[in-house]
Amino acid sequence: LFGSDVRLEYSTYLGGAEGSEGNVKVAVDSEGCPYLAGETQSDDFLTVNPYQASLQGGHNSDIFISKFSSSGSTLIYSTYLGGESSDFYPDIALDGDGCAYLTGVTESIDFPTENPYQASQPYDGGYNGFLSKLSSSGSVLVYSTYLGGAYRYTHSLGIAVDTQNRAYVTGHTGSTEFPVVSPYQASKATSDWVPDIFVAKFDTSGSYLLYSTYLGGTKQDEGHSIAVDSNNCAYLTGWTESSNPAAFPLVNAYQSSFGGDRDAFVSKLSSSGSRLIFSTYLGGGAREEGADITVDESGNAYLTGWTYSTEAPLFPVLHAYQSTSGGILDAFVSKLASSGASLIFSTYLGGSSSDSGYGIGLGLYQTVYIAGKTSSSNFPTINPYQAGKAGSSDLFVTRFTTSGSVLLFSTYLGSSGNDSDPDLALDNRGGIWIVGDTSSSGFPTVNPYQASKAGSSDAVLARLFQSPPASATHTDFNGDGTSDIAIFRDSSGLWAIRGISRFYFGGSGDEPVPGDYNGDGTTEGGIFRPTSGLWALRGVSRIYFGGSSDQPIPGDYDGDGAWDTAIFRDSSGLWAIRGVTRVYYGGVGDTPIPSDFVTEGIREIGIFRGSTGLWAARGVSRIYYGTSGDIPLPANYDTATDYLTSEPAIFRPSTGLWAIISNTRVYYGVESDSPVPADYTGNSADSIAIFRSSTGLWAVREVTRVYFGGFGDMPVTE
Repeated sequence: LFGSDVRLEYSTYLGGAEGSEGNVKVAVDSEGCPYLAGETQSDDFLTVNPYQASLQGGHNSDIFISKFSSSGSTLIYSTYLGGESSDFYPDIALDGDGCAYLTGVTESIDFPTENPYQASQPYDGGYNGFLSKLSSSGSVLVYSTYLGGAYRYTHSLGIAVDTQNRAYVTGHTGSTEFPVVSPYQASKATSDWVPDIFVAKFDTSGSYLLYSTYLGGTKQDEGHSIAVDSNNCAYLTGWTESSNPAAFPLVNAYQSSFGGDRDAFVSKLSSSGSRLIFSTYLGGGAREEGADITVDESGNAYLTGWTYSTEAPLFPVLHAYQSTSGGILDAFVSKLASSGASLIFSTYLGGSSSDSGYGIGLGLYQTVYIAGKTSSSNFPTINPYQAGKAGSSDLFVTRFTTSGSVLLFSTYLGSSGNDSDPDLALDNRGGIWIVGDTSSSGFPTVNPYQASKAGSSDAVLARLFQSPPASATHTDFNGDGTSDIAIFRDSSGLWAIRGISRFYFGGSGDEPVPGDYNGDGTTEGGIFRPTSGLWALRGVSRIYFGGSSDQPIPGDYDGDGAWDTAIFRDSSGLWAIRGVTRVYYGGVGDTPIPSDFVTEGIREIGIFRGSTGLWAARGVSRIYYGTSGDIPLPANYDTATDYLTSEPAIFRPSTGLWAIISNTRVYYGVESDSPVPADYTGNSADSIAIFRSSTGLWAVREVTRVYFGGFGDMPVTE
């Protein structure tokens, strides 16, 4: 489906010369800006518009928080956060206003507090959790509080934020006096040091607990990651050593029996925190740990981590890409149904040595991304940026199809030293932001903010991208990654695709609407019949949508990998995209120009108004380019690999002018020609081209000239 190699679009070091950085986490806002949180011992770590300008921990570590622009070229803010002792193991989440929420562990008696729930160390002189909120500027601490109980340690390791800006944290605590509010489990399972998981939900002020609960059995249990769904239910993963007799809480469990020495777990709490909706072990006969979890809009949970279960009983697998362990230690990737009672898929991922999954995310086309660490020289790769291991351990980044059984890409990312502790976050353009730390001076960099390693170990930030399949935006009838020369002859219903196939579908009066309607990476023939509103999609479906005055404008508008049936009604400006949206944009005389102006492969609503030359892309921009009589032809005419999105362009039939806003102006074709720009070479760039029906000529500038079709035929190539 995705035949292109993943590409490295940006990569930089970030660190000071006087120490080291590590344990880095990343989140990305709606503008595509990455935020990093990690720990640093460098007293010269770069600060910009900081809340805290200097290291407070001496030879100990402070937390750092750094926000970059979406291109990575500008450091918008960067600040320390910490006290006189060690502050470490941060995690980060964002709200819709661009405020950063941090949790982690502090030993500092003077950790910064603001409007706190707990103003001083609950465990005096020991390890306590913290929760802090930074303003969108990074220069103001909105709130900050300790979190813990007396006499024993608390580690707060995972954070999530709901749409109402309420923070959820998880971790583990050995304290029997950890604060509980409306709990599912009111007390720690044992009175000794052995930790239980905790989950706490704060109100928007950070000074009030909405709920807080223990979760665990009589042996050691640790919470490592938390996610929140649209109903404000919390999903947790981590690990437990509490076997059945030790009574780890289980409800509607997929796996009700303890597997081995240590199992991963997945638990879902109600929005009130007082009810466990499901909770299950997930493990084989040895040791597993859950490292990261996320949830989709249907409430299905996805998690990654690592497993030592190389022999029976194995880690649970279903519809697996890799059904057995590859080496000593493997990553795992699992999708659990919303009920918690069944697996949708589960797989090992690894080579012959040690491999661990650290971060998981859901992206465009409902695909699953994993970031991890590998020391295997034969880790699975496909469409890689880096095909081989470079050092003792490298980062890896892997993308699965929604089924979990196929890899879309998998790549090493590393250098000659040790690269570790990765995390990932996805932006709304389909980019994959990766962070980690490296001891190597040769980590690959592209357009870096900081070109070289400064200290013994620096943080790294990188952005990867894999282009969508050609069928996402083009007519690719055989899935080879190129646009195919093709015609529709309505007098007979003939579809002829050069060198591929001929079939009959539709007839006189029908409008051809080829597209990838089932998301399989190939284009299907299709027709729209204005007289009845029929959409007949060959081999896929027949539906009725629209009417005689509507213009069909199919495409992938929601990023699920399949084209949507859609119409534009210029009499009212209605855009109706079946199963996606209905909006009003434009009006009489406007030409609909849906195209992937922002995110490769996903169409945005847009119009061209020839009377004024207006190009208006909904929610994106408004520019003026062209004039009355011009044919708008948005496409990607640029062969550069960064951001292969559409740009405005026009064909002026009266002169044969092609004018592309990126400063290309050429004359190609005559007034009677049909412009057919498309990716004829498979290089992800669209070529200037015309179809001359009087002779059947297809002329693709600087590529080819062939004859196919004839008078009255309609070109169905884009």
